[in-house]
Amino acid sequence: MKPITEDLTQWNEFAWFIGLYEGEGNICRINDKRFMIQIQMTDEDVIQRCANFLGGVKYITLPGYYEGNKERYKVQCAGNPFGGKLYDLFMAMLPHLSQRRQEQVHWHLRERYLSGPQR
Repeated sequence: MKPITEDLTQWNEFAWFIGLYEGEGNICRINDKRFMIQIQMTDEDVIQRCANFLGGVKYITLPGYYEGNKERYKVQCAGNPFGGKLYDLFMAMLPHLSQRRQEQVHWHLRERYLSGPQR
């Protein structure tokens, strides 16, 4: 049996990620068979934690928009809209997201793909 603190730690990371996604993340379509989650900000430590939560995915560093601006960091993770780890993550997150975010997830994971290829 796992100690209760291990489950609580996992729940805390999950809850933290939901809040981060709600405030800073987006979901987008790559093509007819893939979608992607992206989070971008100037806080590298937060992006690193997010990358770890998503299974150790790599993140990229982007230059500031204008000379003298801070570097930005971006993590992205792609998945299948019909199943898989990222899909399962979104299904677990769904009841905890705002109505607007729930609608975005539904649109990207269901309606958009069921309507066929987009031109």
